[in-house]
Parts: sequence; structure tokens; C-alpha cells
Amino acid sequence: MPARKQSNDSFYLVQASARTVLTRHAEALGDYAASHVPPDPDELLARLIAAIDPAEARVGVQTWGEATTTPAVHGIVVDSADRVHARPPRFDQAG
Repeated sequence: MPARKQSNDSFYLVQASARTVLTRHAEALGDYAASHVPPDPDELLARLIAAIDPAEARVGVQTWGEATTTPAVHGIVVDSADRVHARPPRFDQAG
């Protein structure tokens, strides 16, 4: 396989992996916020840390680094962060 083709394939693999991992984490945060009693910040942090998969963490570090130099990956990270910020927390009003 020519080096350029392999580089493009790797780039698209990083993009797809980043989008999948970031989307999954954004959904988890939304689910926590939408729960009957959202976790307090310490509990939320504990849950997020407990859910860390070492392989996904490596993808996250790679994504973060790529986002500083690759506009397409930067766009994925910004899009994911924007979706998390745009999702308003829902709290049970029945209390």
C-alpha cells in the first residue's frame, strides 16, 4: 500500500474513532444530567473515571493532539464539545 494511501486510511480511522468515543461520552454525561437525581460533581467524576477504557483513553490523547494540528479532527472535538454544552440539563420538577 502506498504511504499516502495508508496515511489517509489512518486519518479516517482516527476521525471515526474520535467521533465514536466523544459521542459516547457526551451521551453518558447527558444521561447523568437527565437522571431523576443527577450525581453531585464528586460522584460524576468518580463515574467518569471508573468508565475509562485504556484503549479509548489512548484514542482520546491522540485525538487531543491531532486536534491541535489537523482542522478536521479539531472540528470533531469542537462539535462534540458544542453538543455537550448545548444539551440543557433536565431535572425532575416533581422533587
